[in-house]
Amino acid sequence: MSINVAIIFGKREETDFDRYTFPLLGRPVAYYPIHAALYTSAIGKVYLSTDSKKLTLYGAEIDDLVLLPRNHSQKTLTEEIKKSLEFVQKNNDEKINTVTILFANSPCVTNDLIFHA
Repeated sequence: MSINVAIIFGKREETDFDRYTFPLLGRPVAYYPIHAALYTSAIGKVYLSTDSKKLTLYGAEIDDLVLLPRNHSQKTLTEEIKKSLEFVQKNNDEKINTVTILFANSPCVTNDLIFHA
């Protein structure tokens, strides 16, 4: 049996402004891509890969979201995706069919968009 997964990425902020937990319509910006992935039938497991303390704290409060906390970011996004995907593959009993890559600061993602993609 195979599974479709989503990995949501967020990088630590260099300033006091936090683009992931900034409220948009009364919810943190990261709420939208995380819940879009969690509530589409196309995705079986959702991961959050971040070195942001605020985003990690927010993600820890969400049921069915698997945290992939990291101590520091990789040099490039490609390396970050590769490292996270290796972890997901190693720690998943099911064969991974597809991977959806999302960004925690992308509030326009919907579950319908993920499903049709």
